[in-house]
Amino acid sequence: MGAAAFLGSAALQLGGGLMASGASARAGRMAQRIGEFNAQISEDDALEIRKAYMFEEIRGLESGKRAKGTLMARAGASGARLDVGAPLRAVAELAREINIDQLLIGYEGENAARRSENQAKVQRMGGELSAKQYNAQAIAQLIGAGGTLLSNVSKYQQNFGGTRPSAYQRGMTG
Repeated sequence: MGAAAFLGSAALQLGGGLMASGASARAGRMAQRIGEFNAQISEDDALEIRKAYMFEEIRGLESGKRAKGTLMARAGASGARLDVGAPLRAVAELAREINIDQLLIGYEGENAARRSENQAKVQRMGGELSAKQYNAQAIAQLIGAGGTLLSNVSKYQQNFGGTRPSAYQRGMTG
């Protein structure tokens, strides 16, 4: 193989290593963007979940008010007093159940929203980890390309440059 062919081959090897390194770095940036995009979707979902459960709380409260009104109207129509005895206990029990329902709806909504927020954190960290892995791969490819370059320089010198004694071989150490 002639010097020109050897240099062309060495340049192709170096170029290939540099291109692979660049591709890995781009893949890392893309993985991080995808993780961030998915995290943003999960955060948006958490906001929508909170809104939906807030609406459910309002609907539940309105439904409870209607039920309480119906109970009071029936008790009043029967001639029962609403400020003592069984009718008062029934109204108090209904109010307590309405409060418990409201608390449960709020609790479930907040848990669902937090799960979505936690998913966002996991997606963001996954994107960051992928980016770091791709960057490490890019660095390894650059190191490999540098090693190939050094090896090819050495081979070129051996095959086409003659042998020049090193400083050590010339006795210039020190």
